[in-house]
Amino acid sequence: MKQRDSILSSGTLKIAIVVLLSVILGCLIVRGQFMAIVGLIAGVVGFFYIIYSFRFPILPLKSVLIFSFFVIGITRYIDGPFGLAIDFLLVFCWIVSVLTGWRTLQWENTHSLIIYFSVIWFAFICLELLNPLSIGVEPWFYAMRGISLYMFLMVPLVFLLMNKQEDMMWVIKVWLAISLLAALKGFVQKYIGCDPFEKRWLAQGGAITHVLFGQLRAFSFYSDAGQFGAAMGHASISSFVLFTGPYVKKKKLIFFILFVFFFWGYLISGTRGAIAVPAAGMAMYLLLSRNFKVLIWGSILVGGFYYFMAFTQIGQGTYEIRRLRTAFTEGSEDASMVVRTENKRKLNIYLADKPFGGGIASAGDWGKRFRPDSVLANIATDSFYVRIWAETGVVGLSLILLFFFYFILKGAWIIWFMKDPALRNKLLALYCGVVGIMAASYGNSVFSQFPTNIICYISMCYILMAEKQWIKNSNGRDSHVTSSKKA
Repeated sequence: MKQRDSILSSGTLKIAIVVLLSVILGCLIVRGQFMAIVGLIAGVVGFFYIIYSFRFPILPLKSVLIFSFFVIGITRYIDGPFGLAIDFLLVFCWIVSVLTGWRTLQWENTHSLIIYFSVIWFAFICLELLNPLSIGVEPWFYAMRGISLYMFLMVPLVFLLMNKQEDMMWVIKVWLAISLLAALKGFVQKYIGCDPFEKRWLAQGGAITHVLFGQLRAFSFYSDAGQFGAAMGHASISSFVLFTGPYVKKKKLIFFILFVFFFWGYLISGTRGAIAVPAAGMAMYLLLSRNFKVLIWGSILVGGFYYFMAFTQIGQGTYEIRRLRTAFTEGSEDASMVVRTENKRKLNIYLADKPFGGGIASAGDWGKRFRPDSVLANIATDSFYVRIWAETGVVGLSLILLFFFYFILKGAWIIWFMKDPALRNKLLALYCGVVGIMAASYGNSVFSQFPTNIICYISMCYILMAEKQWIKNSNGRDSHVTSSKKA
């Protein structure tokens, strides 16, 4: 009887809330208060989002992945610190996870080097506040989020909340689906035209880098064309690897079509440096294919593509091919490469006696914003690694490179001994994408930008997670022991 009364009272409460909200909404519509209506709807959605998050703590974490695609591009339409929303969602996810399941969370899953590194790296970044050259807490907070905070907050959550193969499949599907939307948006910009908000963004300074020789570099709903190109290259190589997997013809066809769309999206971005993403990813795919024929034929195709771009004039009438070809033909003589070499020479001199760098937010765009008269602010740091070097010195650069090399070697080892062909193919697709982004970050600062950083962190977690949590189930009951002995 008491249970029945509680159900009735719960249902009555829900009806009362709906009726009350309906009355308020009707009054606001009659009075013509549009913004109040929007605020009310947002408040209702936010209320139910919080309620459901306490029931399903994984919800905020999944929201981070989805929102990371749009968080920068949305600022062209609505002013606001939307980047902080990612911070809020990650902190909120920790709160609901701890409050609802502190004792039930599988903390033993968090014994992984990537989690240890995220803690050490974040601690090091925090200690950079003690750097005599540090320019303050506020600049430090804004600048360190992309290179440390999101990794520190997100990586353990993936191991705790999204540690199933079904979760990995959900991530892949969402990533490729939104990437397809991004590619289509880029096609609209390139072949139909930008919307009024995008035109305003171009007129306010975006055109300097996004309209070259009268040709638009598509940027979709990402921060810029460089990030869009890297993201398309990332999705293209992963789709290609999935296309080679042990799936039915229909699924293989879908992956191949996605690969074509994403590579086309990369081309219209006009981002030459991002060719390193599919190039490095393809190299790792060939090395880890464990198939001599694939290695030979793949090498021939890659060599043929290089010959086509470097030693022929075929397709020169097409702007996208013509611009990409300069990445193969100009090489070290390219004006931008000369400038980057000179900048590295200047940094080498300036940082010679500064093993911990010039402090977080002291270099590049952050330096121009917070300390425009400093030396580092006037030296461009297009590369992710150059930025780490400038802000944290040789010590910080060594730490991040050591971890990246560890991941490359450990990930290759795990994938090489993976026996389940379908799982192996999915992990290989994620691995090739991450390695490609690491390679492209030598020329561009893509590893620390949305949504690439979020996707890479999640991908790295699944690859390293597979060794202890999945390899036993995928290889058979006794194969985990076998692979461990081999290791």
